[in-house]
Amino acid sequence: MRGPLISIIVPVFNTEKYLAECLDSLVSQTYGDIEIILVNDGSSDNSRSICESYAGNDKRIRLINKRNGGAGSARNAGLRIAKGEYVLFCDSDDTIRPDTVEKVTDTAVNNGVDIVMFGAVTVTESGEAVQNDPYEKNNDYSDIRDPRVLFAEMKRNNEYSCCVPFMLIKRSVIRTGFIKTIHEDELFTPQILYSADSIAYIPDIFYIRKIHDDSVTTTKKSAKNLSAMLHVIAGLEKIENRDKALVSHICDLYRTINVMYSALESSEKDKVRDQKIKVDKHFIKQMIGAETGFKKIYLHAVMSKLYHAGKY
Repeated sequence: MRGPLISIIVPVFNTEKYLAECLDSLVSQTYGDIEIILVNDGSSDNSRSICESYAGNDKRIRLINKRNGGAGSARNAGLRIAKGEYVLFCDSDDTIRPDTVEKVTDTAVNNGVDIVMFGAVTVTESGEAVQNDPYEKNNDYSDIRDPRVLFAEMKRNNEYSCCVPFMLIKRSVIRTGFIKTIHEDELFTPQILYSADSIAYIPDIFYIRKIHDDSVTTTKKSAKNLSAMLHVIAGLEKIENRDKALVSHICDLYRTINVMYSALESSEKDKVRDQKIKVDKHFIKQMIGAETGFKKIYLHAVMSKLYHAGKY
């Protein structure tokens, strides 16, 4: 019996050193009903040639070549041509276990859920697990079926991570694409969790994230980073069914940008000063006029700005 088609979308940009290992992990999946969409995002190294070689040898692989626009833009390009009932994202310098698609798809079908979230591990280039892995989970979420409850519980336990590749997602619940900035996962993940009706969590580690010097998450914080986070906050504030957990998360991000801003050089601050003033005014307005249950949360966030007042 055939299962649902799964679309695996892989944004590719200058990852020739890791790409073959990533693609090998995808083409060797034990689940057969897959399409692999490689989106070459304007690579200037040998990545395009590697993609072409794999596409030429495997009919399940489709290749898009486009101008560089970032991971969000590449994922959007993949989504536009995806045919699968479910979508799985994989970064081109990471890998997944051979039974990943089979296990997560079985979970989705057997439980009738929109999303399956699963475990991940961070490793160095030599394959050694990193200490204090931010993706490690010590709590059991396997009985939770409400995506918003899962989000709230993970936030409460300080175990929430926004990485999109750790989820199998029903394509019909993806109602908006990725923003075309860095930190695109910070907005997309809550949007999906708050638009889906059901979820299942598998604690098994299926995704292997490789960290290296060129990783986006290891780049130096700058005005670009802060500007992107401001876009994320603006997007999260537009989610219609916001609840206490999401508002608390938004305010946590606001505290983060306050710290980020205070650490910027003067020249970098100048680039985002107007944006920062605008978001400060927004949070003050929310502190005064938000729903009763949210006012105190916004108040605490505004107070965090005042604690850093000398650096603004």
